Amino acid sequence: MKNLEDAIVHAVDRLPDVADAVMHIAGRAEGLMDEITREKIPENAGTTLKDLDQLLGTVQRSVNGLQAEKLSADAQATLRNVNATIDSMNRIFARLDGEKGLIASLQRASNSMGDIATGARGLGPEFEETLRDIQEVIASVQTVADALVRDPDMLLKGRSKVQ
Repeated sequence: MKNLEDAIVHAVDRLPDVADAVMHIAGRAEGLMDEITREKIPENAGTTLKDLDQLLGTVQRSVNGLQAEKLSADAQATLRNVNATIDSMNRIFARLDGEKGLIASLQRASNSMGDIATGARGLGPEFEETLRDIQEVIASVQTVADALVRDPDMLLKGRSKVQ
């Protein structure tokens, strides 16, 4: 009984603190309500909901006005064009690739040029000798031409006896 009496006395002693807390909460609630009224939050919320309702109506009309069949047909035509482009690109790549493709032809031409260059290395001295022989022939022809210019009927008379 003593414990029960102490609990009741303690609760009654705390009653003014509880009342003060309730009054404080009530004051804050009243201040909050005053602020809500001052800021016109209920009216603004009503206006916002009305605007939202109008927006949803506009969206609904837009969705209803969509010509889904036309959009679908346009999308299909676009996809067909994309597929045709991809097919063209595949044909181009096929012409570039493969055993008879452009890349293989370029590789073969490059290899042939390398073979020619390799084979030409040994021809250097022979080619120089051939060029010297050609220069000698040209010099001889020039000498004959100069002699004919000096003595045009030399071909008819033959060589002169004076040397």
